[in-house]
Amino acid sequence: MQGQKQSARMKYTLLELLYRNREEELEREYPQVLALLSHHHIGFDVGIQSIRDLSGQRIRLWGWAEERVSAEYGHDKLIQLTGIDSWFNASQDPQLLTNRFSHLYVPVLSFSLVSDIVRFNDRRPFVNVILQALLRGHRVTALKVGADPFHPLWQQAGINHGTPAIKRELFEQLQQLRSFGIQLVDENDLRTVMARTARPKRSVLTEENIVYAYENGEREICTARNTLITPLAADLAKQYQIRIKQE
Repeated sequence: MQGQKQSARMKYTLLELLYRNREEELEREYPQVLALLSHHHIGFDVGIQSIRDLSGQRIRLWGWAEERVSAEYGHDKLIQLTGIDSWFNASQDPQLLTNRFSHLYVPVLSFSLVSDIVRFNDRRPFVNVILQALLRGHRVTALKVGADPFHPLWQQAGINHGTPAIKRELFEQLQQLRSFGIQLVDENDLRTVMARTARPKRSVLTEENIVYAYENGEREICTARNTLITPLAADLAKQYQIRIKQE
């Protein structure tokens, strides 16, 4: 375990030294991905393994565990299970994490988490950061095994005998997550999907965004650091005295 800690830290330290004073390029080539780890009675082990499988990707992987997970496993055990040596505490401010990470990964999609996202329950910190990320146009990828009633693991676990109504409701909630912009994947496709989508898309701030902000009385627009601001948008922002803040 100690060797894993040193290996991950050394990798990130070397990258930061290599890209010193080139933070935007580092983020573009090795984006930071935040894994949000919650608990569930099915798919937890698969989710843990999926985190370990991502260690070879061109990403810098961080972890944030919900309070129940942190209390049950503890910091050292989480490092041992996942290979992630950098964890935020359960009380972390979602706003700070939204500003820092352009890609979120949800390895364990529990019933309660799906339901809370669909109901916009932003009092739950995980839901808060996921909703903020989606509204900012950031990537959110989730392993669907925990909430997919038609996954083979459900049959293996003997929990595939529910009524058609409950299965339909679970499936429809997954469809809602997709419509929100959450990318749902199977564990066998995760590495391919992450390799293809790890680099964050570059958002564009246009004159329409400025006009919308002005008409709604907003005096500041917060965007991601790599957002492209069109010349007309910049001119209108100056004209309307709207501050563009890139974080």
